[in-house]
Amino acid sequence: MLLHIGYHKTGSTYLQNRVFDGGRFAFGTISDDDRFLKKEICFQHIDLFDQPGVAQCFKAACSEIASAGRYPVYTNESLSGQLFSGGIESLRTAQRLKAAAPSARVLIVIREQNSILLSSYNQFVRHGGRDTLAQFLTNETNGFLRFHRSHFAYHHLIKGYQDAFGTDKVLVLPFEMLAVDPIEYIDRILQFCGLPKTSLDTTEVALGSRLNPSIPFCGIVLKRWFNFFVAPSRPGLTRRPIFYSSRWTNNVIKHRLKSFSRRLPDRWNKSVKKQYQQVIEEMIHDYYVESNHKTMALTGIDLGEYGYRLNK
Repeated sequence: MLLHIGYHKTGSTYLQNRVFDGGRFAFGTISDDDRFLKKEICFQHIDLFDQPGVAQCFKAACSEIASAGRYPVYTNESLSGQLFSGGIESLRTAQRLKAAAPSARVLIVIREQNSILLSSYNQFVRHGGRDTLAQFLTNETNGFLRFHRSHFAYHHLIKGYQDAFGTDKVLVLPFEMLAVDPIEYIDRILQFCGLPKTSLDTTEVALGSRLNPSIPFCGIVLKRWFNFFVAPSRPGLTRRPIFYSSRWTNNVIKHRLKSFSRRLPDRWNKSVKKQYQQVIEEMIHDYYVESNHKTMALTGIDLGEYGYRLNK
């Protein structure tokens, strides 16, 4: 069995819909329609975790998928930690997965930090957050669980999974490889699982258009101001709006803002994006340099080739 644990914002939708979906490749996805697995593994109280129940669920699903000649995959990016709670439960989740599926293989996908921070802030605002980007990156907790930049110091989680499952049972891939060489990206996953390499060409597996497109950056600016007045209640957002909305209402607002901001001049969205990138560069600077070197030592990946910062 393969456990694909994320991270968030690293092309999980692509893997779930185009690689693990049981179509062109010999994978079969373990269903979690009632969210039992996610609730038990990610959220259950430490004294109430149903390890036998999770193990039995995995065993039954793997048996059914394997009988159809496919390789079982459980994919959920929340396994790498809840994004807006700083991923504080991520290593506990690793231990629960080890207890329930001790012989599993683990896929971890990482992404250059400045890029993933920008994408994470975008999601934070879409979900109802109203902090500025600078506030989002400060790491101040103020007694609440919230996003913490150390969540993307990848060596902590990679080492935790290598210690739990074994170095040979953990595959780490940079998200950037998917854009540069999708065949190599997919072949590494297939080889890791003992499956034959793909016979498809690059055009058939290319990332192409995004499966889960975000709101353009001008829309994010507007959505942040909307969130002062109406927003859903979500963990890690910390600030109350004047009115709480349902997620359906929030989705309607997001859709309208996405449509509106797409009609604005493209240079406006690029200008806002550039401002955000400057804020991240100024605040983050060399924060992840040491972690990136440790990640390279753990994985053998040349992160510099993919644009990760390696120099102070």
